[in-house]
Amino acid sequence: MRIRKSSTNEEDFEDTQTQGRPVLGFGPDLMTYNNIIWSVGNAGQLDLAKRIFHKLKATHSTQQAEDERSLRSKKQTKRTGNAGTNKKEKWIPNLRPNVYTYGSLMHGCVKARNYRQALYYLDMMEEHNITPNQIVFTSCMEACAESGKYREARDVMERMIELGMKPDLTMVSSTCRRAGIHDIITD
Repeated sequence: MRIRKSSTNEEDFEDTQTQGRPVLGFGPDLMTYNNIIWSVGNAGQLDLAKRIFHKLKATHSTQQAEDERSLRSKKQTKRTGNAGTNKKEKWIPNLRPNVYTYGSLMHGCVKARNYRQALYYLDMMEEHNITPNQIVFTSCMEACAESGKYREARDVMERMIELGMKPDLTMVSSTCRRAGIHDIITD
């Protein structure tokens, strides 16, 4: 995966992978994807960050399907007793989006002041059994506050508390600052 130095426009984004497999035996790992998503989102290119995120998810789905086929093939070989060819298996990094991937995407939602997308990705995390961390919750709250949706920001904080996390002063002050009510914060 390459992004040209001069720009992060969609047409400059080129994928060097084919069906989830690296072309030359190597390719971007999850940390690389996370950094690209964060950088593109930080540059205000939320749509491109979302496209990269969904490509990552599609790559993970392709890997899962290939792993299942490989497992079935190995089981079939054991049942039939055929040794078959002893092919070396390529190592492909786990490209399943994690809390940091979603956090990177949330950062882009804050920059774009897109609270709806932030809430959508927060829900998606829970659907995929990925527990949001405080950074993800803070970013989601900030996206809501940046959009003027203070009730939604409060609801996100309540969701966080339901998971047993406590909001810290940094989180609350950041959200209040974005909401323009930082004068009400006391020690």
